[in-house]
Amino acid sequence: MADKPVIINASLVTQILDLVGEIVHTFDASIPVRFEELTAETGQLPRIMMTLVDGAEEESRYISGETICPIMFALTLRVAPDDEQDRLNAAGLLDHIRDQFLEKCLVLDDFAVYRLPKAGMPVCLGRTDTFEDWQVTFDVKYNEMKGA
Repeated sequence: MADKPVIINASLVTQILDLVGEIVHTFDASIPVRFEELTAETGQLPRIMMTLVDGAEEESRYISGETICPIMFALTLRVAPDDEQDRLNAAGLLDHIRDQFLEKCLVLDDFAVYRLPKAGMPVCLGRTDTFEDWQVTFDVKYNEMKGA
């Protein structure tokens, strides 16, 4: 039996990406934040990539018009492996982003957190000759407020 595709609200994902970008730019305006898949291509360093994580529940729609929108995503910080200071700061930067996001994500345009958001600890995914990836994951459920 084929898995049903999970529908993700594009407005919600855009607002989350924008919020992460605001948080990152208060820390370091030179680090771009993009919605992109992880690839073996080095690309611009350092940068933060937002990806959706498999395993999110389906949206729940109610007669009242409310919709519960679960979203699981990961933020991956890609840094140069030869820049020791960037490597040392990677976990600290993701800690800062995680803490600030959990504080500021509670209310977005037309969305409010339905359950307490969860986030993991920053982990090093691995290293190549040209980059090192650090990642933190998030699990948030939003209530889409109709007519707001």
